[in-house]
Amino acid sequence: RWARRTLDLARRGLTGDHPVTHTGDHLATHWLLLDRFLLDELSAKVLAPFADLTAKQQTRLAETLLCWLEHNGSTPEIAQALGIHPQTVRYRVGQLTELFGDRLADPARRLEIQMALRAHRLLGTRASGS
Repeated sequence: RWARRTLDLARRGLTGDHPVTHTGDHLATHWLLLDRFLLDELSAKVLAPFADLTAKQQTRLAETLLCWLEHNGSTPEIAQALGIHPQTVRYRVGQLTELFGDRLADPARRLEIQMALRAHRLLGTRASGS
């Protein structure tokens, strides 16, 4: 069963471009994508601050937030990864701080946010929080 699921991930391009794909190398991806209902519930909860934004704003800020989490808040690294100016990163992080407030300082909340955003990135879906 897990081999079939891994094959499905590989066909969808979610396991990288390797001649051999091992299920054990993609356990986190399996876990993140195992239950769409739970992902939708988690997203509605932790990404709720995005709910009143336009689709374009949601996409741009979700991308920035995930990058911020992945790069430990390093403005130069985020700017390079997103291909934008560091001042743009600072502006967006300011917007995210206004939207999410203290949740960005809480490690458990940051983990939930990162899991939801990462799963949406893998699925190619918009992280809307609605």
